[in-house]
Amino acid sequence: MKNHHLLLLLCVLMASCQSKKVLLQLDLAEGDTYYQKSTMDSHISQVFGENTIDIDMGIVGDMSLKVVAEENDYYIMEAKFERMSMEMTMPMMNMAISSEDADKPDSNPLSKMFGRMADKPFTIKMNNKGKILEVSGMDEAFSSAVDEIAAELGDDQLDKVKAQMKQNFGKNGMLGNLQLTSPIFPENKVAPGDTWNASITSSMNGVDADHTITYTYVKEENGRYYLEATGHTDMGESEKTAQNLMPFPMKYDVDGSLQATFTLDATTGWIKAIDLKQDLDGQVEIQKNEQLPEGMLMDMKIDMDTKVTD
Repeated sequence: MKNHHLLLLLCVLMASCQSKKVLLQLDLAEGDTYYQKSTMDSHISQVFGENTIDIDMGIVGDMSLKVVAEENDYYIMEAKFERMSMEMTMPMMNMAISSEDADKPDSNPLSKMFGRMADKPFTIKMNNKGKILEVSGMDEAFSSAVDEIAAELGDDQLDKVKAQMKQNFGKNGMLGNLQLTSPIFPENKVAPGDTWNASITSSMNGVDADHTITYTYVKEENGRYYLEATGHTDMGESEKTAQNLMPFPMKYDVDGSLQATFTLDATTGWIKAIDLKQDLDGQVEIQKNEQLPEGMLMDMKIDMDTKVTD
């Protein structure tokens, strides 16, 4: 009899543990629109010998994503930036650009460009596990926005602006940057404390950055799923910046840590809040060129804090 009671107790405990497992995935409705409102604050410190250059940057991007089709286990979304802005502070120069200033009489050309970008839809293909499979229409949308203000930029700046937009907002850069703030879910059900791994490549200042991430399912509470993530970021040593963005080639040997917390809607799996922190440091090599026959090596430290809400 005691053995029977013990077996019954074990069955109850196993059933209880099984009931706590959840299948993390997106369950979005065709025709509905979902939102991501993000702010990214970064501090970059570069050391040239005895000289230090500090750059502070703040980027805001409010984006809407409308599910236009659901096919098998993935979604086709029409995405659009509702608002874009960037503020930069560095020695001898401050800059502020905002799509909300685009139509003001004294608006600068880059604010007008951001305003044009906010009118240009593009397409995102994402599966129900949160993995972004494809971003299309970005290059065309941003090239069109730049072309609309070409006369104000002048030929000498036009190609540089296009290249910068392509690196940071183009198809490859945009896919990785969106994926970094969209958790990839595991295939199987998970219980609190379970972990799984993912690899993501994003773009940081036009340079590819590889991220290896371990996600942990923390709990379900009040209609929310809670996840945590830790990881490592490596800005590839062999990656070079585009020649039309910098007057000389550069190589990055910069890496560091990543920590994030995710709050998700338990019904749809959509993001409610994300807090992502990255701390990187290393060296950047300016390769030999006519201006610097011996080249130059500089220390670099990057601290980034990204927050996303719906």
